[in-house]
Amino acid sequence: MSVNFFETHIWILKIIISVFLLIFFNLILSYLLRFIKKISKIEKYDSRKNIHKIFYTPLKIFIWIIFLSYSLKILANEFNFKAAIEYIKTVRNMAIVLDAAFLKKKLRK
Repeated sequence: MSVNFFETHIWILKIIISVFLLIFFNLILSYLLRFIKKISKIEKYDSRKNIHKIFYTPLKIFIWIIFLSYSLKILANEFNFKAAIEYIKTVRNMAIVLDAAFLKKKLRK
């Protein structure tokens, strides 16, 4: 692969970078969960005491939503799917609202 290939197909490089960022943010979230668990020194599960477990799944879902919407937006821009960009925004916003509702439901338990 030459430099010219990446100049003409910059969208591939953007998607590769976003995949690495997705993996990086998931690792940070995992280490943060382990660190908080270690600090709290809780052995038995109690939803009122393990607030870090309540936030883990919604944050992970949020990271995936942002990654997928960004990747789909790059592909839609590259292949001139202008109508799809509006649908991507709508679906992303709906998924974020559902994720927030899921978090609120877990906090009420």
